Amino acid sequence: MPRTIAIVAGLAVIAVIVFLVVRRSSAAKSPELAIIEGFYKVYLANWKATETPPRKPTNLPYSKAFTDVIDLHDKTNADKGEKTGGWGVDEDVFLDSSQIDPNLALGSSRLAVSEPRHGLVEVRMNVYPSLKDAGTEYDRTVQFSMIEEAGKWVVDDIISGSKGNLSARKEIEERTNQLKKK
Repeated sequence: MPRTIAIVAGLAVIAVIVFLVVRRSSAAKSPELAIIEGFYKVYLANWKATETPPRKPTNLPYSKAFTDVIDLHDKTNADKGEKTGGWGVDEDVFLDSSQIDPNLALGSSRLAVSEPRHGLVEVRMNVYPSLKDAGTEYDRTVQFSMIEEAGKWVVDDIISGSKGNLSARKEIEERTNQLKKK
């Protein structure tokens, strides 16, 4: 009898674990993941190799603090008479590359969006899929640090680089400080 109780208890524990795993995997996407995934679907569907990408796309909400950092950089750039340069001019910040397949599309990019932890959305993709022999050279990872502001999820920083250590906010602030010294 005690052995039967132990078996039933063990099966009950397994059933609960399976239930929790299935429930979690079938749960609705978080709002922050849905925002980034939706942005990339539109961005890649409309991407054109000949156009300079917008730094503040209308369908990607930024936090007030992140917007202020970008706006201060733009103002400082203009005040110093800089006609070129600035954050987002050298490369596509959403694709983390300056070398991008001219025929890049949503389907060919192998776009994968995940949320490794609450408030951090990670995007993985290949930005030059037509180069079949390039291995992982054009695989990119871009992370979006998200916060809730005024009841809505917004991007507070964009982190890129092969080690996930290049903060757009820090880069913009450093460039702005360099411009102020000129």
